[in-house]
Amino acid sequence: MRGPFGTKTLTKPRKRQPTTPRQSVASATGGKTRRTWWLLGALIAVGIVVSQIPTLGVWRARHLLSQRRYEAVPTWLAVGAVFGESKETWRLRSRLSRHLLDLDGAGQALDAARAAGLSHADYGKEQLLLRAQAGRLENLEPTIYQWMQNAGDDAAELCEAYANGLLINNRPDDALAIFDVWTKEYPNDPQPHVSRGRWFESRQQIDEAEAAYHAALERDLRFAPAHYALGRLNLNRQKLDAALANFEQAKQLLEHRAAPHIGIARCRQAQGKIEEARAILEEAARIPRHEVQLSFVLVQDPDPTRPAERLLGEILAGLGEYAEALPHLEAALEVEPKSSSLRYLKAQALQSMDREDEARKLFEEIAADRAAIDEADRIIDRIKTRPGDPWIDERFRIGELYLKHDSAYRAEYWLKSVLVYDPNYAEAHALLADCYRLRSRNEPSFAAGAEFHRKEAERLRLQNENKPPPSGEQPAEKTLAP
Repeated sequence: MRGPFGTKTLTKPRKRQPTTPRQSVASATGGKTRRTWWLLGALIAVGIVVSQIPTLGVWRARHLLSQRRYEAVPTWLAVGAVFGESKETWRLRSRLSRHLLDLDGAGQALDAARAAGLSHADYGKEQLLLRAQAGRLENLEPTIYQWMQNAGDDAAELCEAYANGLLINNRPDDALAIFDVWTKEYPNDPQPHVSRGRWFESRQQIDEAEAAYHAALERDLRFAPAHYALGRLNLNRQKLDAALANFEQAKQLLEHRAAPHIGIARCRQAQGKIEEARAILEEAARIPRHEVQLSFVLVQDPDPTRPAERLLGEILAGLGEYAEALPHLEAALEVEPKSSSLRYLKAQALQSMDREDEARKLFEEIAADRAAIDEADRIIDRIKTRPGDPWIDERFRIGELYLKHDSAYRAEYWLKSVLVYDPNYAEAHALLADCYRLRSRNEPSFAAGAEFHRKEAERLRLQNENKPPPSGEQPAEKTLAP
């Protein structure tokens, strides 16, 4: 403090009052109490936040499923199950498995959801989605129509599963109508456009397919299946630079990159860059097979064969390196045992390695099968003359020939088309059971389909045995139309 002339003056310091013991205890106790309450409040806040972690995980996993970011879903489901699995985490695991075409896994997860408390009604809805996705629409459609009236947030799931089932049952017009409903209700969803594009592509309507894939990317530029599909289209049209760009974009958007990586190898092969293609395929052949299959499922181009081994075998055989090609060709033939092109390359490899007897036997088998496929081709040409007719027995014969002499995948289409016109054609059910049993060796999800058609064939056989023919008539034999 300064005096009137600016000089400092000193003030007498105040005497500090002594603190009594009681005051010291009260002060310390008050401080501890405040700290205790603060700590308790913090712990409660942390507890509230931690308790919401599973809710956040489930919400995020459900959102990613709706956006079809399937690779990210398991991480958030793990967050949702941090304190243990719940009916919702199991339900979402079931949906994820269904989208990844693991129908057995989907069924097991759904049973676990029911055990965890999923309601009977919700369990029935998930079962319906599973059956529709697999094409088992028998006695199911009235329930689907009823659910569609009030599907809520599940409308896209229902549309996708139902449309897929309709296409499996060779009912494209009905499937296209569902696509229309789907795009109207979910205008920003890229999936119906990709699904529609796949249908156009199967019909060789390439311009329409391309437009559909571009429409998908207009809605979601990061939708890998659309980039991959455009790559496949451009590769087939020999637009190799465009195809490479498409496959590269798909590759950047995926963690499991085998499918677009193999697409890039196919482009390099078509460009004559054989060694570059070979290096890519050798790397892809070392990837565990289930990861390769998952990659193809993620781009919605499921390939049950061994594409890396097939292409690598073809490249090595083309280079005359038959000894190196043979194990790759044999690996591909494990899942395509009737492939004429693979067997022909194998026969050539055996012949070059002086294994003449094995090669000659294989060439003879190929020739015999080729005669059977020629018969199927002639029947198909006949069907094209009157496409509006059902041609039920002819369709069955084509399926039978393909199953015995070519491809279970081609046989499936024709046998399914028989059941579109006659759901009670017992022999078609029996051959579909054989077809799916063969496919289940490499694709376990087909085991359920094999069992379903086996039971249907047996039921219809017993029904037909107990049903007498009309009075005075003998049962008619199936004959092909002229």
